[in-house]
Amino acid sequence: HGNKTTPLDPPFDLHVPDPSTPRSAAEQAAIWQAYEDLVAYAAAHVQVITSVDLLPLAAAAGQQP
Repeated sequence: HGNKTTPLDPPFDLHVPDPSTPRSAAEQAAIWQAYEDLVAYAAAHVQVITSVDLLPLAAAAGQQP
């Protein structure tokens, strides 16, 4: 069960205990704060890019199409 790189084959054991635990209130608050900061940053730095903009952006970054 410890090897996460090789998926198990069916039939799957549906009775294996779930080792996960809920996050603490402090962890949840930190995650929500980071999310709210991310949304605020994105809202303050909106830049709509369409397919027409891709070639000039790639050229400016030194990439060949």
